[in-house]
Amino acid sequence: MPEEVFDPAVALREGVLACREERWKEGLELLGRLHQEGEGKFKLPPAVYSYLGLAKGRVQRKYEEAVQLCRHAIELDPVDPESYLNLAQVYMLTTKRRAALRCLHMGLSMNPGHRRLLAMQDELGKRKGPVLPGLGREHFLNRLLGRVRHKVKGGNKKKPGA
Repeated sequence: MPEEVFDPAVALREGVLACREERWKEGLELLGRLHQEGEGKFKLPPAVYSYLGLAKGRVQRKYEEAVQLCRHAIELDPVDPESYLNLAQVYMLTTKRRAALRCLHMGLSMNPGHRRLLAMQDELGKRKGPVLPGLGREHFLNRLLGRVRHKVKGGNKKKPGA
């Protein structure tokens, strides 16, 4: 049988699609090979770095490397909302919620109607203001009263299907 010829365009398309469909191992394999084959030989599009970073975070739990790859994608194309979305997802894997929200905000400033950014923002929810606005959000009274407010408004109810 003849050896299969590697097509970078197909690897990019299929790798990004695999990641979007949460087939992380497949996406990692395709984009990893594209990165390995193309690095230094031809200019890789920012999506390679962005989705490769997300896949590395999901599959290999290499979070520092994942963040670096996503940030590199943003350096290459600072107005691509997908790169901000992927970096936000990597930050959520590392429980860095504030950093993830900053990324979502940046991505939405590039494209306010971006469906996947809006969905992630809704999923994370928006924080309410401090109960006592004169005190900082981190003040122990605001933290305590915030927990009480959350419980009173039904914050501990299970979601349907959970």
